Amino acid sequence: MSFTESEAVDVVHVDSIAATVWVENEADSATYSSFFDRTARLSLAPKDSLRLIESISEGMH
Repeated sequence: MSFTESEAVDVVHVDSIAATVWVENEADSATYSSFFDRTARLSLAPKDSLRLIESISEGMH
């Protein structure tokens, strides 16, 4: 979560099978934010994702 207030630190919520973790440390939050931004940049567009999923599904029949 990002906040508009300049003094507020971004907070990261990590949920897994074993635990839920809240990351409130500025350096760690920045690491997660950087990873999220990189993942978003490298992801397929929605229509391309749909085509990929459909082609994989067709190969499973």
